[in-house]
Amino acid sequence: MDLITLLLKRGYKEYNSQKTGARFFQKKFMGKVVCDCNDANFIDIEIYDMRPVIGCTMIQISLKAEKQGRWWDIKCYGLSEKELGKNIASLEKKIIKAFETVAWGVK
Repeated sequence: MDLITLLLKRGYKEYNSQKTGARFFQKKFMGKVVCDCNDANFIDIEIYDMRPVIGCTMIQISLKAEKQGRWWDIKCYGLSEKELGKNIASLEKKIIKAFETVAWGVK
C-alpha cells in the first residue's frame, strides 16, 4: 500500500498546501490532554518532495497545541516514506505521549 492510501485509511485528511510546496495531512484525535484553544488535538504530517534537490522525500510528523498559555510543537522529522509507513502507529503514540508528558506532566 502506498503512503498516501495508508494515511487516508488511518483517518488523515489532505489539505491544500500550495504555499509550502508540501503535501499536508491532518488527523484529529482525543487524548488525555486537549489543546486549550481547540476541542481536540491534531497530528500533522508534511511530505516534502526534495528529489530535485537532494534526491529523496522528507517527511515530518508533528503535534502542535496550546496548554496553559504555552504553544508546543512536538515533531519527528527527516523521515522517509518507508520509515513513516512502517512505523506510523508507533510514531503517533510517541508524539502524543511526548506532548502529554511535556505539556501537562501526564505519566
